Amino acid sequence: MRITLVNADFPSETAVPPLGLLSLAQAAEADGHTVSLRDYQLARVKGSRRPTVFADFCQTPDRVLGVSVSGFALPLVILGLEELKQRRPDLITLLGGIGASGAAEQIITAFPWIDVVVRGEGEDTLRELLGCLEAGRPPADVPGLLYRRGGRVQVNRERPRIKDLSRLGRLDFGHFDLSKYQLINVISSRGCPFPCTFCDVAPYWRRKYVPRPMGLITSEIESITRSMDSPPTFIFVDDTLTVDRSRTRELCRSLGPEGLGVEWACYARASDLDEQLLEFMGESGCRKVYLGLESGSDRILTAIRKGFDVETGRRAALLARRFISIVQTSFVWGFPFETWEDFYETLTMMAYLTSKGISVKANVLTPLPFSNLFEELSESMVFLPDYSPQLHLAEYELDSPTVDLIRRHPRIFPCFYLYPSPSLTAKYDLLRKMGLSPEHIWDLWVQVKGPVPMRERPRAVPGTSVKL
Repeated sequence: MRITLVNADFPSETAVPPLGLLSLAQAAEADGHTVSLRDYQLARVKGSRRPTVFADFCQTPDRVLGVSVSGFALPLVILGLEELKQRRPDLITLLGGIGASGAAEQIITAFPWIDVVVRGEGEDTLRELLGCLEAGRPPADVPGLLYRRGGRVQVNRERPRIKDLSRLGRLDFGHFDLSKYQLINVISSRGCPFPCTFCDVAPYWRRKYVPRPMGLITSEIESITRSMDSPPTFIFVDDTLTVDRSRTRELCRSLGPEGLGVEWACYARASDLDEQLLEFMGESGCRKVYLGLESGSDRILTAIRKGFDVETGRRAALLARRFISIVQTSFVWGFPFETWEDFYETLTMMAYLTSKGISVKANVLTPLPFSNLFEELSESMVFLPDYSPQLHLAEYELDSPTVDLIRRHPRIFPCFYLYPSPSLTAKYDLLRKMGLSPEHIWDLWVQVKGPVPMRERPRAVPGTSVKL
């Protein structure tokens, strides 16, 4: 069977290869299916936020079209697929990814032009679904699916997590022209085990951390490096690369000067880091690290079950800056229980870190399906277009059908909404005056999101020496 798979991330100058889509393609091809991959990030088209443009991009002669989508791009995808389905009524439309998984039943119930939604990891689900379609039988026994049959929505049982990622094999980046990507992302594990209440990533993976074999990771990096004219910068897109300390050290040895000798970036957790590990990371080629510090208020960190305090985050960021060229930190404000004092403490922490040469990003809290806060507070969400950073970032016009769609379906498009929070708009207005609104910060963030520039490594701690 022939299938077209589309990554729906918006066109970007800092595109990265869509690893999830690549893994899906390889799983389908292993069963003999023919897969065409398309990446909307690379689309050089005018009006990229218009449904007609997205529909044109997805036009395919294949019988099945699968789209991987985040919540951010979901409104565009829904409207684009409606238009495409009008052109091709026989086309089987399939949605997957975290944006579709978080509102799977609502999506397939509300939009009859969406035929199938995949929840969770999709490799086994896609293979089994294509097998059913090829045999002409309904996918009633395929876990992880929601689909429409005879006008009625069928919800299949959930699919268990993949416990052994080695069976998915090494990712073959030959599907992509890597010269079109400024950064090359790789993944060494799936899942996050931590209990943060505002985040959707950990519960999406059912708070289970599953590593990939080290040999697969290093062979992918080696193969990519050989295929490119100049050495790329790699970014590990694991939710938290440093969960397993011994594994992180093993990875550093593989990536360092006596191993592959590459430059790389990663997401790390402040409470996992100490001086020795950070020196290992810096010496092995880590040039950028992202830290989710979330708040400058211990009261907020306790309430959201972050698992560490403000001082731990501050100390980790400062230590990281001694060994790693670029340290980027992320904060969240606008919690329903956030006071002005909490808010000012976060601003103070951001200002302090900036004075130390550390990049900061401020995000207003948005509702995310799967998160504990969403389960508790989704009924109280509010839509404030003038204060929705996601509308700004997505560049959706405020009088467009896209925004009307968002208004009608808050449970499907919650990331464009906000939780009621004390003095929310006043705090937002203050940040705008300071040039620190989510829009301002995002614009700066995008500017520094490109490849890490070649530069002198930060000097090591005097009197210390760590061998890899």
